[in-house]
Amino acid sequence: MRLFFLFWGVFLPATITCLAQKPVSDIRPALKSLSPEQKALVVEYLKSTGSGVDDDIQSTYRQTSGPTQSKTVMLIDWLRQQQKQTQLATTTWDKDTIYFADSTEGAFLTGVFLVANTGSVPYLIKAVKTTCDCVAYDVPAHPIMPGESAVIKLGFDTNGKLGIATPALIVYDNSTPNQRKILYARANILARKKPHKYPWND
Repeated sequence: MRLFFLFWGVFLPATITCLAQKPVSDIRPALKSLSPEQKALVVEYLKSTGSGVDDDIQSTYRQTSGPTQSKTVMLIDWLRQQQKQTQLATTTWDKDTIYFADSTEGAFLTGVFLVANTGSVPYLIKAVKTTCDCVAYDVPAHPIMPGESAVIKLGFDTNGKLGIATPALIVYDNSTPNQRKILYARANILARKKPHKYPWND
């Protein structure tokens, strides 16, 4: 499908490849065909670039650099075609398990995963589930564009845990091969030392 740039009734066809190489000055015609949820994804992407964002996507778009504008146009075109999309994103993760040192029960452990989009289409995390309510996480709400990377943060509350624990995050996305990624935290949780009434009991 081609993206058509509307200029007073005249359509100028351009492929996604061309748009990705050269930003356009006005993206409002393209935005008209997006749903509110899709527009929100465009806003989240622009936010992730560090740009000052207000309620007007076009104003925000004009504040960004040429490369960001190119990727934003690419993202819009990808979102417009999303229902017909069959191509999945290709990603590379720095690891799939965070190994923590021996920790005392009650400690809150934190770590990060790094994911890179090594493919040619935007990478989008759609949902995340955990295998334990002891796990907290923070994932990017915006799409990760080709060539970009993002950090996934994980927190593990060890309260009530003893021995080897391996809670997991299940990340549902649009990546090959099966549109999900499972990330683990692994730690050996040691029992807390009970306080003694007298110091010579140690």
